[in-house]
Amino acid sequence: MTEIVKASLENGVQKIRITADKGYHPAHIQLQKGIPAEITFHRVTPSNCYKEILFEEEGILEPIAQDEEKVIRFTPQDLGEHEFSCGMKMQKGTYTVVEKTKKSLSLLQRFWITSIFTVPLVILMIGMSTGGISHQVMRWGTFLATTPIMLVAGVPYIRSAWASF
Repeated sequence: MTEIVKASLENGVQKIRITADKGYHPAHIQLQKGIPAEITFHRVTPSNCYKEILFEEEGILEPIAQDEEKVIRFTPQDLGEHEFSCGMKMQKGTYTVVEKTKKSLSLLQRFWITSIFTVPLVILMIGMSTGGISHQVMRWGTFLATTPIMLVAGVPYIRSAWASF
C-alpha cells in the first residue's frame, strides 16, 4: 500500500504539494475535516491527460499548464476516502478526510497550570496549621484547589489507565 502523506497546518490552512508526472506524487494524502485546504499541483509532464485537475465531489475542475503550479482551495467536510484525478479520469489520487486532531496541553503547560493552583492549596495548609482557617473552609478550599489540578494533570493518566483495562 502507498504511504498516506498528511497535509501540514500553516496559519489555520492545510497545505500540501502534489507533483503531476506519470501519476500524482504523493498519490494519497490526508486532510482534516472542517479546516480549509490548499493543495498545490505542479504539472511536470507534457501529457495532455494532466491538463486539468478534477475534484468531482467538490465540484472543482481546473486547467493547469505544463510547468505551472495550480492551487486548489476547498474545505473538506465529508469523512472518508475521496478521489481526485486528471480531467479524463485516467490518472487518479485519493485524499482521506479525518476528524480534526485535538491539541492537548504539553507536559510543561500542565506543570505551570497545576503550579498556579498549588499555591492556594499551600496557603490553605499553612492557614490550617497556624489555626487561622477553620476546618470547614479548609475542606472546601482543598476541594476547590485540587479539582483543577486533577482535571489538568490527572485526566490523561486516568484515561490511559482506564483504556488499559
